[in-house]
Amino acid sequence: MPNLTLKLNITTIVNPRYLLQLQFTRYFSGFITSIDFDGTLYSYTIWGKDYDIYLPAEIDKIDFNYNFDDKLIIPGIWNLSIFDNNSVLDELFFENNPTPLDVGQYYAPDLSNPVKALLYKIGDHERFEFPLDVNHTPFFSGYVYMKSLGFDDFTKMFSLSVQPDIELLKKADIHNLKAARADAEEIPDQHLSFRDNLYYLLQVAFPELKRENITIEHEFVFCAHSNPDLSHFSSNPNTIFAAGSISEYSIHELYFNVRDISNRLGINSCHEILKALCFSYFATLTVTHNKATFASINKSFRTDKTFNANRSVFSFTKEVSFERLEWIRVTEVSANSHLSHTIGTQSELTNGFDKNIALVTIMNFAVSQGVTKYILSSPLKVKDGQNNLLHVIFAKESTTATDYKTFRKLLATLWYNYLNKYSSGKIYHFQVDSVDFDFTQSIGYHDRLYSPVGIHYDIVDNSTTIDAVRN
Repeated sequence: MPNLTLKLNITTIVNPRYLLQLQFTRYFSGFITSIDFDGTLYSYTIWGKDYDIYLPAEIDKIDFNYNFDDKLIIPGIWNLSIFDNNSVLDELFFENNPTPLDVGQYYAPDLSNPVKALLYKIGDHERFEFPLDVNHTPFFSGYVYMKSLGFDDFTKMFSLSVQPDIELLKKADIHNLKAARADAEEIPDQHLSFRDNLYYLLQVAFPELKRENITIEHEFVFCAHSNPDLSHFSSNPNTIFAAGSISEYSIHELYFNVRDISNRLGINSCHEILKALCFSYFATLTVTHNKATFASINKSFRTDKTFNANRSVFSFTKEVSFERLEWIRVTEVSANSHLSHTIGTQSELTNGFDKNIALVTIMNFAVSQGVTKYILSSPLKVKDGQNNLLHVIFAKESTTATDYKTFRKLLATLWYNYLNKYSSGKIYHFQVDSVDFDFTQSIGYHDRLYSPVGIHYDIVDNSTTIDAVRN
């Protein structure tokens, strides 16, 4: 028989605006089909209030912090305490003793399986409706970090941390995602759209994520050709093509096979490939439990949803986090070619970095007349009107840019300029009313526009602290 999902609903004692649901896996030992009171099959719900288990009045902040090295938003971490007056959770997690959570024909929760945690939120004049996953969108979702567990026998406070399992991204091999999470979808061995590839890479650690909730905001313009004649290749890509022979495409029209990226860069984990994609497209990736945004740096901090902060900001501070970059070297990698572009003077004694990308490389071959021409090897493709895959060759940073560049030159220039701008190292901190702010919004404050790189929800004070950069 299928395993049972035991749902433990925990609220505050009075005015429960938040409901924490812990989901445990139990082995089924009977022969009766279980239908929960909320109508879901093979699940069973119990209420913490029946066992003197409550959320305390003080509920710690939920933190989303920006990682400037990976260009990724670290998934939110919620450190919280639960009032466990009868030591039910203490007996379950620390003593392995039978508890009131042992229900009828089901064995005790299997703590070797991840314990999922979902936090639901309602408004002042709303009420929780069941089943929760149908009638409410989780405010926050993750897994109990087992090494964070603690219990104070005097205060009866059970402490834990909840976060998406980012380690799954790091250890998940793109060739076998099910080894990391059994119900993950495997990545098809074919060229997929950018959104589909992001979905397959992220869903290992973010099972709540849907394709339609992945936003791509990117300004690069890519050029492609079915069979370009590169025999007169020069540093200026615009001299290669006859007038009118370049076809332009957006990032939404790109296709690639992650195995090609993996082979070129010698990396297999989902996390490493996501980091490589961020750097290779001058981009950031912000991920919560059910939404993701992939955006170029010059686009990611501008959104159509602007939060007017003039009336609701009650704290505004500033700081500088700045370290000048002396040099950068970007290398395009293929099986038999490494083409580089360096800005600045490369030295181990100065601050800089050497990065590989797996975008476009050029391979040579000799024709019968003894004349050497060049052909293209690119992991990036687009489709023409006949559904044929074309090679993506060069790019320009936006529709207003006047010329195409090789990827190594374009990325070296963009990252070097961005990391050496004094304004790029300034961080602004806002504290605003409510916990409705998210990464899809920008902040309008005193005629200036700011965008978030970190968000901290205080669900007791109903306020949000935002770490932002200025556009």
